[in-house]
Amino acid sequence: MSPLSQIIPPPTKPTGLDKPGLWQHTELKLTTALPSDFRQLIQTYGSGTLGDFLWIWNPFTPEFIEEQQRFLQAETSLRQALPAQAAYSLFPHSPGFLPCASDDNGNYYGWLTEGQPDTWPTMTCEVRGSGFQLHRLSFSDYLVALFKGDIPALASDWPKAEHRVFESS
Repeated sequence: MSPLSQIIPPPTKPTGLDKPGLWQHTELKLTTALPSDFRQLIQTYGSGTLGDFLWIWNPFTPEFIEEQQRFLQAETSLRQALPAQAAYSLFPHSPGFLPCASDDNGNYYGWLTEGQPDTWPTMTCEVRGSGFQLHRLSFSDYLVALFKGDIPALASDWPKAEHRVFESS
């Protein structure tokens, strides 16, 4: 049992799981592999939200690429208007920010694509606050630290003990 599944029980029947060839299809579209801990997270939980707030994007749905493109287009426009605000490059630049999740406040969660995918640290983008923050943790370890209260959340009133649930979608 993974540390995350000890804190947040996975669904008994996850939705939106891998069908043959979908990892390869997604990674070809992205032009990169994804970290193995994220692959395991999706295989364990499927599609849905953590704590009714944090949306994990499922690579087996069209929304995965669409959400990334939406973020990257919006962030690119912002950077053209305010170039001094660009603390980090965006994927496909390396190192660059590649999102894989978002929350109800409009914040983004993902990786700094530096080196091999299994070594990518987690990065958050607080869009109406402190901007990008680097966390030298895998995505799953970041979620564990977040739910344990070891690192500050981007939302002041989340997560609490009652948010330790995963809701399939």
